[in-house]
Amino acid sequence: MVVSSNITISTILAVGPRIVFNAVWSQTKAEVDAKILAAGLTRSRFTEMIAERSNNWICGAETTAAFVRLGGEVQYTYKTLDGFPVASPLITDCPYGGRL
Repeated sequence: MVVSSNITISTILAVGPRIVFNAVWSQTKAEVDAKILAAGLTRSRFTEMIAERSNNWICGAETTAAFVRLGGEVQYTYKTLDGFPVASPLITDCPYGGRL
């Protein structure tokens, strides 16, 4: 399922209380590395930003935020076109009031 111009969800799994979205970016590892370098970011800061955006996406929608508040978990695994793992943010908490 194409979710944006850069990301395609390849599979969705349920593992206990966790829903896992496996996503593939439309860039290769070299292209992602160049993007990180051009933005002046470290890889750790880049993965933190991905985690923050993922959390905001899940916690910003009331239905998925309610799922997490009831004990569910949502995880994204992001990989590049050539199979390099970029980030795997796990959302286990959504404070009331929506986005962080």
